[in-house]
Amino acid sequence: MIAMILVQGQAVLVLKGLDPIDLVAGKEVLGKQELSATYLRHEYRFSSKAHVDEFRRNPVKYAVQDGGACGKMGALTGKGSPDRFAVVRGKIYLFASDRCRSVMLASQDSYFAELRKPPRASLNERNQAATTYASMVKAHGGAAVSSSKFIGWVYETAYKDDGKNKIWLTHFALAGRDKFAQWESWDLGRAFFVVDGHRDAEGYPNDFYGIHPRERRALTALFARHPAGILRGLAGTPVAPLKDGLTLVRDDIVLDVHLDAKTRRITQVAFRDRHAGPVSDVIIEYSDYEEVNGIWLPMKSRHQINGGEWSAPKVVARYTVDDATPQPLLDAFGRR
Repeated sequence: MIAMILVQGQAVLVLKGLDPIDLVAGKEVLGKQELSATYLRHEYRFSSKAHVDEFRRNPVKYAVQDGGACGKMGALTGKGSPDRFAVVRGKIYLFASDRCRSVMLASQDSYFAELRKPPRASLNERNQAATTYASMVKAHGGAAVSSSKFIGWVYETAYKDDGKNKIWLTHFALAGRDKFAQWESWDLGRAFFVVDGHRDAEGYPNDFYGIHPRERRALTALFARHPAGILRGLAGTPVAPLKDGLTLVRDDIVLDVHLDAKTRRITQVAFRDRHAGPVSDVIIEYSDYEEVNGIWLPMKSRHQINGGEWSAPKVVARYTVDDATPQPLLDAFGRR
């Protein structure tokens, strides 16, 4: 077996053992057990040594997309079945159900719609945006923002299991542009996505794997849209001014950030991206700011997709600032 980029844990055979190089070419050919490779959480089999070599040169092209997340829902959602797949526009996707697969195949254009391109701006406009950015950071806490080690927040969701009342916790923690973690915790365990500089991982304690590039991008975008991420630089560079804010760009992540005229705190973030399904125009509103260790952070948020109804308010259960390194980062990478 030829091993590739497997962090820790037992790889799962994917695609019923069919050669992914042949699948992308429109053919179903069973691979051989002696010609196999692992990438992230999956084992792949190949019909020839040449296909193994091609896969090794470009695993992102031929491996299942989004780390095996359901193709209908996208990265960071529940995983698809390793045996339920489809080739869509030259890439292989897994699906959680037959309905998920049929929905995506029937509406491909909405899943592959073009994302927004960064606006063109003059040097003067970029300077205006940079000035607005500085005033925004100052309004949220200034030096306290840049000196904080970690900014973390938690959402609590009540549910019942076997007649018992329980709480599902969704955690977020960030230290800067390239160090952040999102994890779920409940009475029986913890599942995480973590990034620490050039390293990344997803999974459970003692059973975790690297993150697919599309997962890492989705995780980055998730943090970049929150005021804490914007203040810590995850959203990238100020590129253009708005009447009441500025536009920030990081790679293909483009955000319009709107500010309150009096407080200069973030009230709204607008973007175009894949949001739990097809590419959508999304607006997130932030409100009810409270000061936590010198940093002003929003307690409530709600979102609107494609001009539809606003979601119910989402309330932060608690924030932490300058807390210890989050346990999922220690689970994946050890103490440093």
